[in-house]
Amino acid sequence: MKQLLFTVGLSAAVLLGGCKKACDEDVDACGCGTTHDAAAADVNAEAMPNPVAEAALKNPDGLALQVNEFKMTNKQLADQVDMIVKSLKGNIPEGQEDAARANIARRMTEMLVSKELLLQAATKAGYKVEAADKAAVQTKFEEAAKERGVSVDEFIKQLPQGEAAARKEVEENTLIEKYLKAEVESKIKIDDAEINKQIELVNAERNEKQKLAESLLKKVRDGGDFAKLAEENSDCPSGKQAGGSLGKFPRGQMVKPFDDAVFTLNEGQISETLVETQFGYHIIKTTKKYPAKEATDSEPAEPEMVEASHILISLPRPVSKEEMSEMYKRRAYSQAIGELLQTLRTSSKVVTPYDSEYAEMMQEAKAKMEAVKEGAEAAVEKAEAAVEKTVEAVEGKVNELKK
Repeated sequence: MKQLLFTVGLSAAVLLGGCKKACDEDVDACGCGTTHDAAAADVNAEAMPNPVAEAALKNPDGLALQVNEFKMTNKQLADQVDMIVKSLKGNIPEGQEDAARANIARRMTEMLVSKELLLQAATKAGYKVEAADKAAVQTKFEEAAKERGVSVDEFIKQLPQGEAAARKEVEENTLIEKYLKAEVESKIKIDDAEINKQIELVNAERNEKQKLAESLLKKVRDGGDFAKLAEENSDCPSGKQAGGSLGKFPRGQMVKPFDDAVFTLNEGQISETLVETQFGYHIIKTTKKYPAKEATDSEPAEPEMVEASHILISLPRPVSKEEMSEMYKRRAYSQAIGELLQTLRTSSKVVTPYDSEYAEMMQEAKAKMEAVKEGAEAAVEKAEAAVEKTVEAVEGKVNELKK
């Protein structure tokens, strides 16, 4: 099981890797070769306040971060953020630097608090970095250098925080990993009955999805409106919005089973059977075919291309018992660490640049609740007065009738 990464010096790679992975997964999420809108949402997030940068300018030596005895000045925290931003240079869209910096500042602050809480807990519990751990740190440096195709010395020179700080960070992370493995991971228990139940649910959903796909295939092959059925049923965002149309594309752009099927069909032909890919079941219609063209003196060569539409019925991936168990372990591990951090934070003195912001938010929320309460009370009083007035009028009428 992968442990948490807290290495501040390597956080840029972690942040960038996480963003890139999310974007890569979002691109072609249904096998249609289209980029969907969710990609890079983090980087393009609405600009937010950046108290880290503001405090560093106003009072560089002031206290920015505290976790019990651990303290960091405004400038030190801002420098950590700057190091990450510089490492991400070229990967942040133009005009989004301020938003990215503010986002990174918030994440970096929480990462530092979490790391320090766990490091202090590990030290207090008696965990130490042994000679074998230091050897493992050296191995990590060697593996990282090999991945980048450079020597260990060259890799270390490239680290923005320098060798001593980098080794210290990795050793601290190793200590945290030892602590979490003994105090959290080793105590996680998996219920086999629950695992088997979840696998059965996945298989049942796959069966239902297959029945739906087969019924849609029959409808379109019997003359049903392909575009309408795609808009009503397809799980492909781009295809669903355009009646299933994928536009014009060359051979090799789609995943292989899809690619093979769409280029085999004739113009106007619909696949006779469901085409299964890692994204689910596809019903494919080839609407137009374009043969490859050789280059001429006036025009470049063009590859073989097609225009096509599809209906995608996504499928949950089949999961083995081992995979499901691992998923449950990761989920339980993450939950246990979250609960541990909450407990540690509650019993510790933690100060961050966002404390006042949270306090203001709580005050605003409280003020709104009070305003709502006051408004409700005023409305009740007004309603009671109106009722009382109505009752008096009715009683007056009754008295008149009695006379």
